[in-house]
Amino acid sequence: MKYAFALSLVVRCWAYSISGCPELWYEYDGSCYNLSSETRSYWVARLICRAESGDLVIISGESENDFIKELFLIYHRNTGKNISAAFIGLDDIDEESVFVWVDGSPLAYRNWAAGGPDNYGDSDVCTMLGPNNAHFGMWDDISITRQRRFVCEFRMRTTKVGAATAVASIKPALYLESRVIEVIYARSIVECLQGCIQRRVCLSINFMPGDQSNAGVCRLMTATAGDYYAVRKTVDGWMYLELLN
Repeated sequence: MKYAFALSLVVRCWAYSISGCPELWYEYDGSCYNLSSETRSYWVARLICRAESGDLVIISGESENDFIKELFLIYHRNTGKNISAAFIGLDDIDEESVFVWVDGSPLAYRNWAAGGPDNYGDSDVCTMLGPNNAHFGMWDDISITRQRRFVCEFRMRTTKVGAATAVASIKPALYLESRVIEVIYARSIVECLQGCIQRRVCLSINFMPGDQSNAGVCRLMTATAGDYYAVRKTVDGWMYLELLN
């Protein structure tokens, strides 16, 4: 018997079929897209997108890029406001000046604004420029410390789904020493999860919360729920959280 969920970090349920996307999401070529209404850091933006079983958008060509531009215009028509820029899923975090998509795929189609990328800072993340910019729809690299709106994308499923699973559910403590790739310190489970997202091989975390004066302990792991259910090794006080693609 599988363990019952103790807490869900992000919960969003909907029903959709092969031909449709959830409310406020827009369909293009088998994927669903959403332009956020709020600004977030790059890592939190990725966390929110992965909560929708997706990630920041990966742009494969000019037609998809034009579709993302249309999301900016839809937002403007609906709100009367312009968005200056929004994160896309492109960064050079692993290797300076080598930009790759969040799924690890290399950069093929390029749409940099004039002079870009300018490699601003040690770790750059990329945005699409908004309608109030002369280079609307083109890309700009900015410091990872900035906050922007963001575009999420997930692939539509091929069968009807009753409820989309959140990015992660905190379960009773489960731990496999052989699957730990790194141990870091984090002030919250969200910060721990951000550390996992930064490491492309990380699939799950164990997190032991700290107190007011000490950060918590975060184990970054390659294990999945299947590994845990097979071993059923529990450690009291630890929370398990798995990234679901």
